[in-house]
Amino acid sequence: TRFPMSQISHNKLEFTISREFRDEEWDDFLSALPSGQFQQSSLWARVKAAESWNCARMLARRDGRLLGGAQLLFRPSRWGMIGYISKGPVLVEAEQDLFPEFLQEIRSLGSSLGLKSWIVQPPDDSAWQERALSRSGYLPARVMGVVDSTLFLDLSRSWDDLVGNINRSTRQRAHQAERKGIRIREGSESDVGAFYELMETTCRRQRTRPNPGSAETLLELWRAFGPGGGVRLTFAEKDGSLLAGQICLIFGCRVTGWKKGWRSSAYPLH
Repeated sequence: TRFPMSQISHNKLEFTISREFRDEEWDDFLSALPSGQFQQSSLWARVKAAESWNCARMLARRDGRLLGGAQLLFRPSRWGMIGYISKGPVLVEAEQDLFPEFLQEIRSLGSSLGLKSWIVQPPDDSAWQERALSRSGYLPARVMGVVDSTLFLDLSRSWDDLVGNINRSTRQRAHQAERKGIRIREGSESDVGAFYELMETTCRRQRTRPNPGSAETLLELWRAFGPGGGVRLTFAEKDGSLLAGQICLIFGCRVTGWKKGWRSSAYPLH
């Protein structure tokens, strides 16, 4: 369902809230912006629903034109209802001055949902949002162990240029792996369980829990992103035996190396 939340009259800006897990208009808007990432998409909300996360999507329009939004995922915890805005809010570049209104509406939304607390993690290329969050009373949080650094590669560069910037020892190890018979192949939906096993094995070595926590959730990811070509699973194998795997998610102009796993027996093979 959709219902109006509030209206700011001085700039004719209207905020609405959607609780729908499918929103093609929002996904199309996101994918057309450099700051739009898969974590804000309705596709991702469908995946997280498999782990009992609910969704509330706040959208801002002026004269019917979508200018930005923020997708909030929330669920009960032992501390009460908690929320998480991952890689948002997202606004068109010309409307960044609307960010204070967004924060005001997010606060109202959190109160209406009965949230005890929530975390806002801005898009990767929106450092300006972090400064605005600080001015609005938000504090740095470490409770979720969120990785706060990201490596960007510009894939419009030539292959030779990209490879030339890889560390020399890394290139040598890749050539050694080839000589030792390691081959790369693309996986399919039927390989999702095998990939989860690789990821779980890696997490046990690192004394942590896999996230997502089940192969069923990975299947939900495949079913959500797969039809539009938004997920790619690749394996490294030798003589038919799986050694390592990686899932990449494709959304808009960005490819994200999302999850990986590997067997310790693969280490000597580079």
